[in-house]
Amino acid sequence: MKRPKILMSGHWSPAAIYNKPFVGLTWNYYEAITRSGGMPILLPYCGELDDYVEMADGLVLTGGYDIDPAVYHEEVKYNTVEVTRVRDDLELALLDKWLKTGKPVLGICRGLQFFNVYFGGSLIQDIPVECGVIHSDMVHKVKLEEGSLMHKLFGDEITTNSFHHQGAKNVPDCFTVTGRSPDGMVEALEHKTLPIVAVQFHPERMVGDWRFEEQTDMTPLFEYFMETVRSNGSAV
Repeated sequence: MKRPKILMSGHWSPAAIYNKPFVGLTWNYYEAITRSGGMPILLPYCGELDDYVEMADGLVLTGGYDIDPAVYHEEVKYNTVEVTRVRDDLELALLDKWLKTGKPVLGICRGLQFFNVYFGGSLIQDIPVECGVIHSDMVHKVKLEEGSLMHKLFGDEITTNSFHHQGAKNVPDCFTVTGRSPDGMVEALEHKTLPIVAVQFHPERMVGDWRFEEQTDMTPLFEYFMETVRSNGSAV
């Protein structure tokens, strides 16, 4: 069996290296996909999206800066909101094409937020300001919904990292919220009909040597994703 090709959306910066545009990801994304049997491929910000959609077996929407509130029909409310509209436009076009294929998708952090707004939901633009709690650079519990995929993989509760100041607000009816933090923040979403699973935390930092002892090992999530990609039939 071939190694499934996993396309990953990357962080875009207008002038990160040599004052030139930069596209990239932290190494742990690549390692998490490789450890679970996949072949990670970074999506460039050039070329025909159709070629990459046809070539890849699975897709990971990765973490990164904030989504432009205009995508969910709002204005920027706070100076803490840092948008990358170039990335937003690329991922909007990518999902328009990808979701027609029925191939699996995993959303991570910003990825969960992007799915939420893509299907018509909205975001909390600044959690500390709007909710009075902190979700950046910390560890917390997540309660998992009984009967959900996440519950089948991990049981009632997991301990996760947390690196975000925004979160899902209004969740579209096409999703089931399958994980929440103790303060009520949405931490996991599962689409009711499409092969989409998304988490607000960073599971790629919770496998192998990247994982801190108190955090739940996220290897089962990546293994499940890879099994789903293989069973989809394109990686055989």
